[in-house]
Amino acid sequence: MDVRGWPIERILQLPDWVFGRSFIISCVCKVEGIGITFDISELSLPNLCLVWYVKIWGWYTTSYQSYVRIGLGHFLPSTEAEFMKLKPIVHGLGITGAEPRKIPIWRDQPSLDLQMRMPLDSGGNKVCMMANSVTAEDGYAKLAVCVSPFPDEVPDWLISGQVKSL
Repeated sequence: MDVRGWPIERILQLPDWVFGRSFIISCVCKVEGIGITFDISELSLPNLCLVWYVKIWGWYTTSYQSYVRIGLGHFLPSTEAEFMKLKPIVHGLGITGAEPRKIPIWRDQPSLDLQMRMPLDSGGNKVCMMANSVTAEDGYAKLAVCVSPFPDEVPDWLISGQVKSL
């Protein structure tokens, strides 16, 4: 059955397996002392996708002022001002302020794990990451986003009600 015309809320009521294979989109920013670094994923996101989880790992920093930003864009930004024009992946994630927001990184929180089942209209963009270090410590800021494309079709029997065990 063709589900392309269905509203997103109805598609989200379908079982997880109809979304098919999930895959990881990732970025890694190499942090070399004080300064800002950027990365962009090699793969683009499907236009409409389901985000299963977002995971961010930071470097071991002694400052509570170091942070990352994550967003969606077609090109790798070269300044923080350019990065601020990107669409956030998760609205409201990070310190209150303009989006994409600052997500603090510090030694007391080695990673941020967000398990979700969130629809995302990516517009075919890539995942972008920015890391801002305010200390001389070197390391890596890493991001993994697990996504699946929205299904175009589902088996007729799933909708017909013939199978009651689902």
